[in-house]
Amino acid sequence: MKKLPYLIFTAISVIIFSCSQKKDFAPVYKGSIEGGDWINIHTIGYYGSSHTGDCSSKIDSANQYSYGFCKILSEISENPIKKLNVSVWLKLADINKKVPLVVVITDKNNKNIYWEGRDINPAVKEVNKWYKFSSEYELPKYENEGTKVSIYVWNPNKNNAFVDDFELKFSE
Repeated sequence: MKKLPYLIFTAISVIIFSCSQKKDFAPVYKGSIEGGDWINIHTIGYYGSSHTGDCSSKIDSANQYSYGFCKILSEISENPIKKLNVSVWLKLADINKKVPLVVVITDKNNKNIYWEGRDINPAVKEVNKWYKFSSEYELPKYENEGTKVSIYVWNPNKNNAFVDDFELKFSE
């Protein structure tokens, strides 16, 4: 009987301690083309060249923007997101023409509050082979209401390139 108060105290302590611990926040979005919530899906097709699956996104003179991701940030987290880790697989026909991975944050009026394009080319060692590019972005402070993030590969030089398998990890 003397152990009962001790057991109750221990059980309550464990419950309180486990509930008070901050849970890791790291929503991950993966886009293997086949399925998912993605933009510029008109660039997706069966081109005989994909990293995984049967489809990839082809960017060229007709389509400068790859398939990508666009979502209101408050739908990802109620708290401001501070970091974004992005990885994507791509295959370039010309490694001498710059192709950036772009992250854009727009406010509720669709005005850019952040735009950054990082050159993918240094990660690509040979033409017409698949390479993974990864980058971390520090996001600026923003108002949570209606602010959205867009992520895509931009092809300003209009050369042929293929994009596949985005992975996005958001951190508070």
